[in-house]
Amino acid sequence: MEKQDHEKPAVEQLHAWLDALHEQAEKIVEAHWAVVRATEQKMPGWESKSVLQLRCVRDGNAIKLEWTRIVWKGSKAKGTRKSTRNYVRKGRGYSYNMNTLLSLSKEWEKPLVEDTETKLTAIRREWRHVNKALQLIRFAKDARKAAMVADKNGGADA
Repeated sequence: MEKQDHEKPAVEQLHAWLDALHEQAEKIVEAHWAVVRATEQKMPGWESKSVLQLRCVRDGNAIKLEWTRIVWKGSKAKGTRKSTRNYVRKGRGYSYNMNTLLSLSKEWEKPLVEDTETKLTAIRREWRHVNKALQLIRFAKDARKAAMVADKNGGADA
């Protein structure tokens, strides 16, 4: 009987699904940034600029969709002013606390932040299910290997 690699097509499809999710997330993030940049150009002074930043990073099977807050430290007059990024803590589940995000948002960006986070929450949820499927395939593959070893040993390990 010929050994078949059943999981390979499934894994390839799931990786393609992750690629598509990442591409979709990048488009959402870029659309968010386009609106922020366009709006900030119309606004006078740094006071009206957003302190929220959003990024989309792919690391293996992980898609990180993260909000950060820009905090300015030091004196602008003395030339010691620098910005630091503080990650906004994501709660349990797939989304950031909307009240937290909105409290960090300027008035003009609140609808944008709410819309963007709603879309990204759906992507995080879908990503988690796809990643879980990949994990379960790895578990099944390991179980098959263990069964083959047990079979070679006469079933002593089963």
